[in-house]
Amino acid sequence: MSIYINTGGLDNLKWVAFNMSNGSIHGDRGVSTVTRHSAGRHQIVFDGNMAAQGQYALVGNGQYEWSVGPWNNNLNNYEVGQAWTWHGRYAAGTGGDIGYMAVIINGE
Repeated sequence: MSIYINTGGLDNLKWVAFNMSNGSIHGDRGVSTVTRHSAGRHQIVFDGNMAAQGQYALVGNGQYEWSVGPWNNNLNNYEVGQAWTWHGRYAAGTGGDIGYMAVIINGE
């Protein structure tokens, strides 16, 4: 990971804030599209690839005690050009959509 001294930017940092009900993007850096597949399940497609599959971290925020994580608890959800996310209650197995979700992606 590199930090640009003049701008303070991180070269491999991507982020997106999007509407969970339809995938429309409110703002982003390095993300081209978000597609809603079902309640709480979204596909985030990057502008440009990450260096290697699974060699990055994805952190998101959602609603209350709900979690944001990989679609099905599998490292393969973090592909070179896209990530598959899930927002829901893991113990209950229920997905949920709220007004928006924000995600930060960083890696090599």
